[in-house]
Amino acid sequence: MELEELGIREECGVFGCLASGTWPTQLDVPHIITLGMVGLQHRGQESAGIVTSDGCAVPTYRTHKGMGLVNHVFSEETLKKLGGSNLGIGHTRYSTSGNSALENCQPFVVETLHGKIAVAHNGELVNAARLKRKLMRHGIGLSTSSDSELITQLLAFTPPLEEDHTPDWIARIKNLMKETPTSYSLLVMHNDVIYAVRDPYGNRPLCIGRLIPVTTEERSKNPTDTEGWVVSSESCSFLSIGAEYYREVLPGEIVKISRNGVQTLDIVPRHSEKDPSAFCIFEYVYFARPDSIFEGQMVYSVRRRCGQQLAIEAPVEADLVSTVPESATPAALGYAEKVHIRVASPPIKYPCYMGINIPTKEELIAKRPEFNDLAGYIGANSVVYLSVDGLTSAVREGIKSFKEQTGLNGTTSPTSSSRGHCTACLTGEYPVELEW
Repeated sequence: MELEELGIREECGVFGCLASGTWPTQLDVPHIITLGMVGLQHRGQESAGIVTSDGCAVPTYRTHKGMGLVNHVFSEETLKKLGGSNLGIGHTRYSTSGNSALENCQPFVVETLHGKIAVAHNGELVNAARLKRKLMRHGIGLSTSSDSELITQLLAFTPPLEEDHTPDWIARIKNLMKETPTSYSLLVMHNDVIYAVRDPYGNRPLCIGRLIPVTTEERSKNPTDTEGWVVSSESCSFLSIGAEYYREVLPGEIVKISRNGVQTLDIVPRHSEKDPSAFCIFEYVYFARPDSIFEGQMVYSVRRRCGQQLAIEAPVEADLVSTVPESATPAALGYAEKVHIRVASPPIKYPCYMGINIPTKEELIAKRPEFNDLAGYIGANSVVYLSVDGLTSAVREGIKSFKEQTGLNGTTSPTSSSRGHCTACLTGEYPVELEW
């Protein structure tokens, strides 16, 4: 199928906030979401959107979306219009196939039999074409070219066993997870709760943070006091809002976040118990911010271990190790007697169909003739990439250390023995069968 047919090659960030305690809250929910989205700006610079709610029995939803960076889309004036809210979700988007339009900006809001829901999605559905055909066969029209709209429509589509008067959102979410195995981390807002959902393979990240009281006096009175809960694609966004990292959402987990706290509703298994999870290893390599925490370890530490492993795999006698500079490169090359390039990642050889902007082989240097003599092509004495085994060992070393320090194990642990990583862009081995 042609890539342009669906137009859904995107990288995104999601962020949600819900105030604890008595409502209406004194917490400035829209402002917190905005700051959180700024912390996720690297995950999407094309558009940004926020949907807030007062969480009443018949909630009032307020929405603002726009093209551009978060700080360009949201001003003090627009944030005031989103005020009077007790919960909300936000989204930063980056599309990659030409459908750069306001209509594709998230979060999406749809009316269901049980009121409105708002949905923010990070990832890319591997079976989007089939799901699109299924919805259309049921007479459901689509107004955007984003696979995220398919998610909202599938959630609104009543599961066979549900009665009209029983809004069983767990059943609806589980029905969605049955329909599509990966790739998604979702925030679903309905009435007074936010559901945080991660696909059974855990391909995209999602974590929860706790908003702690601002003053030292308040914190000393009760260290467990919580002003609210936040949920984010990456923990780095917690730093700018004074939130404390709580935990990651596990693969297949459905978490209900309410003013009463955080509750696991279910953990949906993968289609086969033999299948390991498949967290995107490229998040460690490039996409995530170095100060984010995945699987109990900081991304920075993994990248550092990759460099250490690279020194073992491809040693070279040198007086200087330098990261890639910019304007001084020509002068440095002219001065240097020899130039040896070491890349702390394996070469990217295959497209990604699960949320990273690598849609075709043609754009990859590793798939071009020049790769056979890359050193000569770029004017270096040698070019060596880190091996796939070297990368995976650097990632798993930190997970093993985290497991030993915490003693966590079993299916509820982020260090479960069935935990794996998606290396499809490096090896061509995809965690699930792709559908077109």
